[in-house]
Amino acid sequence: MSKKISIIGTAKIVTGLNVKFYLRGDANFAGQGIVNTSGIPSNLQIYGLGSGTTINYAGGSDFYGAIYAPECDVSTGGNSSIFGAIAGDTVKLSGTGSLHYDESLTESGPSQGFTIVYWQEN
Repeated sequence: MSKKISIIGTAKIVTGLNVKFYLRGDANFAGQGIVNTSGIPSNLQIYGLGSGTTINYAGGSDFYGAIYAPECDVSTGGNSSIFGAIAGDTVKLSGTGSLHYDESLTESGPSQGFTIVYWQEN
């Protein structure tokens, strides 16, 4: 059985609280996606569980949060920027958005077990 979550178009999840999502299966957040009204990346954490999972964030809303998915493929696109951190098996950033790493996440996320094994810039 396939497990998927898809929030696209004008649909969105709005939160300003400390929220953690645990995903087992594919996730697609596009359009307005997830809006973290606090603007504090540590208040929104998405955990990808298990291998073979894909997490995609694209669209026009900036993402303030962290994606910890060491066995998952993670991609971003569109013109949304990421403020926080991404850890994935494969991470692909495309479109006109950018990634702004938030150093305060070192105190709120997983602290060990992750290393960069490959980095390529195009």
